[in-house]
Amino acid sequence: MLNNIFTCLSLLLFVIIYSTVAEFNLNHLDTPLLQTRNFETAIDNKALNSSLVFLSVNVSNEDECILKCLMYQGCFSYNLGPKEGERLVCEVCSKVHFAEMFYLVTKTGYKHRSVVSGCTSSPCPAGDICVPRLQTTSSYQCWKPYIDIELKAYGTDDPLGPNHNIFLDSYFKVNGHKYPLSQTGARGHSFRLVTFNGTAIVGPRVTFDSHADSGAASKMVSYISTIPANSIVLVLVADTGNQYYDSNAFLSIGATTPTIEYRTAWTFIGFKGERKSWIVEKKTARYAGPASVTTQIPFTDFV
Repeated sequence: MLNNIFTCLSLLLFVIIYSTVAEFNLNHLDTPLLQTRNFETAIDNKALNSSLVFLSVNVSNEDECILKCLMYQGCFSYNLGPKEGERLVCEVCSKVHFAEMFYLVTKTGYKHRSVVSGCTSSPCPAGDICVPRLQTTSSYQCWKPYIDIELKAYGTDDPLGPNHNIFLDSYFKVNGHKYPLSQTGARGHSFRLVTFNGTAIVGPRVTFDSHADSGAASKMVSYISTIPANSIVLVLVADTGNQYYDSNAFLSIGATTPTIEYRTAWTFIGFKGERKSWIVEKKTARYAGPASVTTQIPFTDFV
């Protein structure tokens, strides 16, 4: 008799759980059904941006919203909004407010609550961004709130660098990661694009031989015109690149002195969009290189 009762109760519990889970996106579901999470104190009148919300449901109270979050491996915070009719708005989020601090927006009547993480105790130096590793409650990284960029380019007759190769010694560097220009040669104008999506994403090198390719100017104009908005544009002119280019195309991405002379080096950090204060360029005379520039680009420019 007891076995039959236990079996019936187990079946009923399974049906209830299955019916509840079926409402949600099962891609986020983990096993066991309920995660173990400790939540921080709520932040009133704030919410993570809707781009970080993967589930929005109506609930009766905050405890029910917490339960929704606990059912998902990918839930690390939630927004709780004011009532729509008789029920509250519960938004289940895939990030915590430390990692996405620029996406924590003012939203009257809402509250945001993130899980306890390695960033809860504010361990990073003042001004740094604490980025938790959400697989544990204690791991974190401290990030500077900007993208750090350095460029260096050598002209043909410049004093040699440490590698005794103008193409190996010319480089793009983004957040400490160096991208040498080339091992086999990359004469003329070389580009890399950097985009920002919570972190800096560095695109592949694209080179135009503006010394020998008579079509390089039109190719560069076409390339620059198709650069996506809000892209950081990195340009090196190494070896020489004074024959085939259109200086007006570079003016459109923030350059002021893009004219190149024979065997001179040029470095340029520009932007596709509204002109930014951190845009910088450097040109050196023949024999006087390399040309080198650095800049720091705040994350807030991309929010």
